[in-house]
Amino acid sequence: MASHLAIDLSGQHVQFSILIDGEVSTTFQTSINSSKQVENKEHLNSFIEENSSLNKEFDEITLSYATSRSTIVPNNIFDESGPKDLYALCFGKDTDETEIDYNRISEHGVINLYHIPTWVKSLFVIRYPRIVIQHEGTHLIRQALKKDFGLKIYLVLHADHFQLSIMHQNQIQYYSAFDYQTYEDLLYHILFVLQQKELLEEKGKLVIIEGSGSSQNIINDFKSNISKVGDLNKYDVEHSVNFIAKSQLLCV
Repeated sequence: MASHLAIDLSGQHVQFSILIDGEVSTTFQTSINSSKQVENKEHLNSFIEENSSLNKEFDEITLSYATSRSTIVPNNIFDESGPKDLYALCFGKDTDETEIDYNRISEHGVINLYHIPTWVKSLFVIRYPRIVIQHEGTHLIRQALKKDFGLKIYLVLHADHFQLSIMHQNQIQYYSAFDYQTYEDLLYHILFVLQQKELLEEKGKLVIIEGSGSSQNIINDFKSNISKVGDLNKYDVEHSVNFIAKSQLLCV
């Protein structure tokens, strides 16, 4: 049996998923609430030690890091400008250069440029030396574009932000993240983006994905009210719990 440990880290929430032959068999969740990186590392190390299943030998180990500071850049622009200047252009110059990272998604000719704290890498690389660390959006894009060519909206919910991606005809039509507090915020941002992309009259699928720290109440409210919105009731709604964990299977 093939075993895979998939870790999903977003803000103050961490989920560990153990996959056997591509299916999630067990999950563990914890929070990191300290403003001090040392204390967060100590807590996670203790959590892993206390759960013996997380200390076993795995065929593959991956980590999906979710942050709203992520952008997709074509290969040629990235190669001309470099990560530091492009990141500063998109998000400002207040980020330490050592915490700027990127993933090449070569099969689609783009780069995912993002921020990841140094302590995340140092903790998990020491704990799991063979680990592959990538941004959540990288996993999502690979998973989304390996399927059909129809119009799909992907909504990955976390505690305080959500990733909104639109795929159509095997192309990335839109990719960005927004802060939110209520399900109305989700509806507003989706409608605004669809209007800007001239996709309000299209039919497709809307995939709601539970990320680490997401609120089940907000998800339920969103699902209950989306059919009441005229411009969205043409979309078939799909709810995915283990999308991020399973999408990590493609990065090894």
